[in-house]
Amino acid sequence: MEQNPAHGYCRLSFFDKRFFPYLILIPVVVGITVYILPDQKMLLSHYLRKQMLEEALSLISENRIDQIADSKYAVLAAEIYRKTGSPDQAIPVLEKLHRRDPENSVYLRELIRLYESTRDPGKQISALERNAGTGPSDLLSLKSLISAYGYRGEIEKQVGAIIRLIRLEEKLAPENRFPEIEDPGLIPKIVNDPMIEAVTRELIRLPKQNDRTGENWFLDELIRRLYTYRFNRIYEIENGGPSDLETAVIRLLEAYVGAGMLEEGTACAKGLDRKWNQGARNRLHLVRVLRWNRQRDEAVDLLAQVRLEFKHDSDILSEIAAIAADLGDIRTAIRAFEDIVGKEFLDPIHHDSIHSDPAKKRNKDSVSKDRANLAKIADLYLEAGSFEKAYRLYERLALNEGACGSGVSKMLQAAEYLKNRNFALRAASKVKQMCPENPGVLLAAAEMLQAAEAEKEAAFFYDEYLRRNPSDIDAAHRLADIYTWQAKPHRAYGVYKKLVGMGAGDSRVMEKMVQAAAEAGSPESLKEAVRLAVQDAPQDEKLHGRLAELLVSRELIPEAIEIYGDCLKRHPLDRNIRLNILERLYLFYQWTGNAGKACEVASMASEENPENFQMASSAAIAWMEAGMTANGIFYLERAAEIKPDHIQTRMHLARTYEQTGRVDEMILQLEDLEASGNLVRDGRMLLIDAYLDRKEGEKALRHLKSYAALSSLTFEESLKLARAYELSDRLPAAAGIYRELGEKNSEDAAVLSELGNRLLWIDDPDGAVGMFEKALRLDPLNPTALKGSGSVYADKNMPEKATRRLNAYIRLNPDDYLVQYRLGELYRSIDQESRAVAHYDRSLSLIRKALPVKPDLRISKHE
Repeated sequence: MEQNPAHGYCRLSFFDKRFFPYLILIPVVVGITVYILPDQKMLLSHYLRKQMLEEALSLISENRIDQIADSKYAVLAAEIYRKTGSPDQAIPVLEKLHRRDPENSVYLRELIRLYESTRDPGKQISALERNAGTGPSDLLSLKSLISAYGYRGEIEKQVGAIIRLIRLEEKLAPENRFPEIEDPGLIPKIVNDPMIEAVTRELIRLPKQNDRTGENWFLDELIRRLYTYRFNRIYEIENGGPSDLETAVIRLLEAYVGAGMLEEGTACAKGLDRKWNQGARNRLHLVRVLRWNRQRDEAVDLLAQVRLEFKHDSDILSEIAAIAADLGDIRTAIRAFEDIVGKEFLDPIHHDSIHSDPAKKRNKDSVSKDRANLAKIADLYLEAGSFEKAYRLYERLALNEGACGSGVSKMLQAAEYLKNRNFALRAASKVKQMCPENPGVLLAAAEMLQAAEAEKEAAFFYDEYLRRNPSDIDAAHRLADIYTWQAKPHRAYGVYKKLVGMGAGDSRVMEKMVQAAAEAGSPESLKEAVRLAVQDAPQDEKLHGRLAELLVSRELIPEAIEIYGDCLKRHPLDRNIRLNILERLYLFYQWTGNAGKACEVASMASEENPENFQMASSAAIAWMEAGMTANGIFYLERAAEIKPDHIQTRMHLARTYEQTGRVDEMILQLEDLEASGNLVRDGRMLLIDAYLDRKEGEKALRHLKSYAALSSLTFEESLKLARAYELSDRLPAAAGIYRELGEKNSEDAAVLSELGNRLLWIDDPDGAVGMFEKALRLDPLNPTALKGSGSVYADKNMPEKATRRLNAYIRLNPDDYLVQYRLGELYRSIDQESRAVAHYDRSLSLIRKALPVKPDLRISKHE
C-alpha cells in the first residue's frame, strides 16, 4: 500500500512528464485559430474584393444575417446582395437592425445606398433627411438629398437643401468642401477654378441679398440652375478638363436668363468683368445670350448701357457695333461707330468742305485711314433708312478712291433710295466724271435717276448704256417707258421697233409698239406698226384680238374694226367666231374694269352655247366679281351640271353656298361628292365643320373615322374628331384623343396648355392638370397653363398650389379680374383676409374700368 495517497493522484495529472508536450500544444492551436485563420468578416471582405460573389452568398446563407449584431458584417452582406442584383433581400434586414439600433449611422448610410439601387426615392429621401445634419461629415448626404429632391420635383425642398449645403460649406476650408472627389489631385483644380469660385460666391450671396420670407420662384429657379451649373463644372474637371472660360461664362449667364433674373445676371457679368479686368466682355456675352433667347429689347437696353460706359474704348466699341448689327439694333451700332470715328468727322458741312479746301488734305488722309469704319457706318445708315447720311459717306469714299470703284456703286444705291432729284443729279455728275465708260455703273445711274423721277437724265444714261450693251431687252423696255411717260411716243416707237427687229418682240411689245405708233399721231406709223405685228405673228389670233381691244380702248374704232375684219376674212363667220369675239370682249371689259359689260357679254356667250362649260364658268366668275352672287350661283350651277365630275367647280359651288348661308345645299353638294367618291380632303373637312356647327356629332364622327382609316389625321383634324366624340357623349374617347395629342406634342407648351383647357372643358380635371404641368415644365411662364392648373387646384381644395399658380399668372396678366377675384376667394378660404381684400379690390377696380357705367361696387373689408 502506498504511504502517500496523493501520490497516486499526482500520477494521473497533466503535469506528469508524459502529458507535458500536450500542454504546450494547446495554446499553440488556439493561437493559430485566433490569429491566423480568418473570421467570417475577413472571409466576406476577401470574397467581395476578389468578386467571389457565389462563395460570399454561400457564407451568408450559413449565418442568418438578421441574427447578427455585427454592423460591419451586416453592411458587407448588404453590399454583396446589392452587387448580385438582389438589394431587396438586404433592405428588410438592415431596416430591422436599424430599428434595434437607431443611433448606428452605418445601417442608415447603407440603407440609403440600397434605396437608391432599388429606385425608391421616397424612402431614400426619408433616410437622407435623418442622416443629413449640419456637420462637415454631412456634405455627401446633403448633396445626395439635393439630387433626390430634384428627381422627385420637390423644388422648394431642393432649394432649401442647397442653401443648407452652401451655408455648411462656408464654414469649411475650400479644399474640404468636396468629399465626393476621390482623387486628391483634383481638389486644387476644383478649388482654384475661376468659374467654381464665381458660382459658389453667387450661391452664397443670393440667399442673403434677397428676401426669402415670401415666395420667390425666380430666385429658387436661379439657385437650382447655379447649383446644377457648379455640379456639371465639377464633373467636367473630373473627366478630362473643363470647357474654355468663355463657353463656361456663357453657360453661367444662360442660367440667369433662363431663370428670368436678368438684373442679377447683369450684376454677375459686371462683377466678372471687374474681377478679371475684362472690360465689358462678359456683359457682351450676356447680350448674346439674351439674343439667343429672343429677348431682343433687353439685349438692346444692356448693349446701350455698355456703350455709354465704354464710349472711348475703340476695341470694345467695335465689338459692340458688330453685336448690335447682328442683333438688328442699328441705332446702337451706328452710335458705336460714330464714337470710334468721331461725330465731327461725319458732319455734312465738315466733309463737304474737304473737297473745296486744299488745306484740309489731312482729312482725306483720315478717310483713307478710317475707310473700313466709314464704310460700315455708311452701310448701317443705309440699313437704318438714313439715306442722305449714307449717300454723303459713300460719295466721300468714292472720291477718296479716285477711280470707278465699289464706292461709286454704293453712292448710286443710296441716291436711288433717297429718290431726291438734287442728290440724284449730283451722283450722276460724279458718274460722268469717274465712270463714263462703265456699262454697269451707267445702268445703275439710269435706274437711280429714274427712281428720282429725273426721266430726262435717266433717258440719257439708258441711251449711253444701250450704245454699249444693245442686247439688254429690259433696259430697252425701261427706256421706251420713259419716252412714253415723257410724251415722246415717236422715240418709244423707235425703241419698240428695234426690239421687234431684234426678234425680242413678243405680243406685249407689239401691243406697246402699236400703242406708241397710235400716240405718235402718224397714220403711216400706226399702219406700219399693225403690219409689223401681224406679219410677225400671222396666226396669233389672240394677239390680233388684243390689238383690236387696244385700239378700242384708245377709241380707234375703225382700226379695231379693221383688225376684227381681217379675223373674219380669215375665218367663216359662224357660231364659234361669234363666241370667240364675245370671249375677247369679255376679257377686254375685265381688263378695263367694266364689270357690268363683262357680265353682260359673258352671259350672252353662255346663253349662246349653254352646253359650254367654259362659258358658264366665265359668266359665274364675272357675276361674282361684280358682287352679284345670286346670278353667279346660277351660272356656277350650270357649269356643275355640264361637268359634274369637275371637282373644283363643285367645291366652288359648295363654298359659295356656305358663304351665302345656304348650308343645306352645301351639305347636299358635298354629300353627293362623297357618294361618288370625289370628295377631296378640304371638302370633307368643310362638311365635317358643318356637321359640328349643327352639333351632329355622329355624322361628323362617321366621316372622320372613315377618313382616319385612309390616312393619318392632322392636329386640327384630330381636334375635330375629339369634338365629334364630345357631341356624341363619348367623353372618354375625346379625352383619349387629347391625351394622345399631348404625347405627340410633348415638347410644345402652347399645344399642351390648349389641350389642358379642352380636357377641363369636358370635366377631366386630372387629365387637364397633367397637361398643364407638362406645359409648365417646358415653359414655366405659360399663362394658360398657370391659370388652368391654378383653377384645377382651387377646385380640388388645394389653396396653396392654387394661389402659387394664380399669383404667377397675374404677374403676367395683372388685368384678369376673374383671377384676381378667385385669388381673393382662395385667400379668404385660408383666413388671409388682408390678401383677400386686396385681390377683391383689384378685381373691382378692373371691373369698373371695363364697365361703361361706374356702379358702386365697394365692399367693406369686414364683409
